[in-house]
This record gives sequence, structure tokens and C-alpha cells, in this order.
Amino acid sequence: RNIISDNLDDGIYAAGSFGGNISGHTIRGNFIGVAKDGISFLTGSSQDDGIDYNSANMVSISNIIGGSNAGEGNVISGNINNGIFINGTPLTAPAGIIYIRGNTIGLQSNGTTVMSTTQTTGIQISNMRDVSIGGTGTFEKNIISGNGTYGLLLTGTSTTGNSVRGNYIGTQSNGTTAVATAKQDYGVYISSTANNNTIGGTNSGEGNLISGNSGTTAGVGIFLGSTNTNGNRVYG
Repeated sequence: RNIISDNLDDGIYAAGSFGGNISGHTIRGNFIGVAKDGISFLTGSSQDDGIDYNSANMVSISNIIGGSNAGEGNVISGNINNGIFINGTPLTAPAGIIYIRGNTIGLQSNGTTVMSTTQTTGIQISNMRDVSIGGTGTFEKNIISGNGTYGLLLTGTSTTGNSVRGNYIGTQSNGTTAVATAKQDYGVYISSTANNNTIGGTNSGEGNLISGNSGTTAGVGIFLGSTNTNGNRVYG
């Protein structure tokens, strides 16, 4: 695996020219933000975002972070700001899809323990549509826990059509135990006119386990707020 940590800005940054494509990228099996032991924070690291997809004025198609098979997920923890930051306002429809599957985002590689230094947000989607987070396959769930404030943050008018299915948000990887000393205030936070996104689903395995979010300022599983944050669906 690659150890992608302690960089000045981002661990992985994907962008391109106006009107171009970000397509066909696969990021699998890496440690991003943590030391090679998968446990330790690199003292003095200022790596802002683990993975930063800047798709403004572009078309983003068929990019995969993690995967559907054992060992394909990344450990994305110990960054300063976001584990994964997807910034959009895409140029044309359809914009997607970016698949985020099978990753541990916020915890140590053991899936149980919070990092000594926590990134503020596990996944932030800002003005991007058609991102698929998780899935129904055995290895497709993301463990999004132990982040500083937000597990998943959806924000911006163009943040629409995203799906969040089959993930554990706030718990350890076993899905039964809260993370000790965790500070994650919000499991899922939908704000700033983000609209028509789906949390969960009506088919077997599409529901998320959202539990154990109990930070220092709040303790909310799913937060729906701000004017014109409309049409979002929460299914079990």
C-alpha cells in the first residue's frame, strides 16, 4: 500500500482544466493521513484534506475511492480538515458518478479507536451531485466515525442526487460498539440548500447504521437544516 501523509496541502488532489473530465480514477488500499502502522498521527503534519476532488466546471465520471472487495478500502484519517472533500458545480449533466466504498474514515485502521488528532469532517460534498457513498455489498460499507465534528457534510445548492447507503456512521467497525472518546457531533449534516439527496433506501442492505454520535457540542445522527434544504429523503 501507499502511505500518503504529512504533505503540505492535500494527500491526493484531482482537478483539471475548464470543461474537461475527471474520469476513471481509482484510489484503493492506501493509508491517507496516518502513519505506516495505520494507527499513529504524524506529529506536526499539516495535510489539509486526505483526498480532494475539485470538479468545478468539469465533468466527473466513474471515479472510485475504495472498492467492493476485501482490502480495497482506504484508511483516511488524521488529516486536518476533510478526509474526503468533493467540490463541484459540475459543468454538464450527468456529473457522476464518484463511488466511495469500503473505507475507514476517521478511525485508526483497526476500525475501533479514534486518532490522537481528528480531522474535522469525514466526507464533505460541496456543490456536487451523483456521488454514491457506501452500498449493499459485503465490503462496500464505509466506517465514518471518530471525526472532529461531521461524519458526512452535504452543503451547497448543487449538492443533489447523492446517495448514502449501507454505512456505519458513528460506531466501531463491528456496528455494535460506540467509539470511546469520539468527538463526532453529527453523523450526517445536510445544510446550505443541499437538496434531493437520499440517506438509506428501501431495498435490503441500503439502510445506514447511524449511532454513537456524541461530540462535545452536539450529538445528532442526521441534521437537516438551513432554508431551502428541501426534498432530502431518509429511508430505512
